[in-house]
Amino acid sequence: RDFELSYIQALGTVSEESDRMSLFLINLHPSEDREVRIRLQGGTWKPEVRAITITGASPDANNEPEDCPGGNCVAATERVVRVQGNPVPYRLPKHSVSVLVFYGEGVDLDPPKRPVRLRGSVRDGSAVLAWEPNSEQDLAGYFVYRSRVAHGPFRHRLNEVPIQQPGYVDTATDRATEYTYAVKAVDLADNQSDFSAKIRLTPLPGDGDSIGAPPDGMPGNAPPSPPVLLDVRALRPPS
Repeated sequence: RDFELSYIQALGTVSEESDRMSLFLINLHPSEDREVRIRLQGGTWKPEVRAITITGASPDANNEPEDCPGGNCVAATERVVRVQGNPVPYRLPKHSVSVLVFYGEGVDLDPPKRPVRLRGSVRDGSAVLAWEPNSEQDLAGYFVYRSRVAHGPFRHRLNEVPIQQPGYVDTATDRATEYTYAVKAVDLADNQSDFSAKIRLTPLPGDGDSIGAPPDGMPGNAPPSPPVLLDVRALRPPS
């Protein structure tokens, strides 16, 4: 309320259970970091705060998912900071977007273990993945990521909601293109694990039988490609 600070924009949201508060902070200054002081009112919050920052070498940094001309790329960093006192001081990098997530006492912040033994094969132009299931009791499932660049960054998440089975078939691939895959586990409190080990696969047209058998419970054949609309014509109304 009554918020006014040069070059800074802010927006706060609170979860329906009032156990999680997210503060979005934008520093619009093209060349200067800015320090803000955040006063917390109401509720009891953990001292561990999740901080995500998105910025680049310049305000013109490129946001393409795979690469960017001249190396001027947008970069995202994520860390956990420990805060003490109220108000909370926080430094905002120049031309950046930062999200601070505050958690209420009692909220689960322990992430699941990262998936292990990621393996894969190719079949009929698709990539077939499998890994060992996690054993956490509060496991919600898995997120699958892929990149055209071997070292990432892995910004392309293939599934919007967690999948529960330890396997995935990626049919939305470009033939003869090498992809790198990685998997994260997520629990019911939305805590995500570190990335699994990475695996490279190159789906080819007409692969035929897979190099390795599909995971248990996964379909043996990829679905057909969707139809392509070639022509649209308007019909004349009957006279």
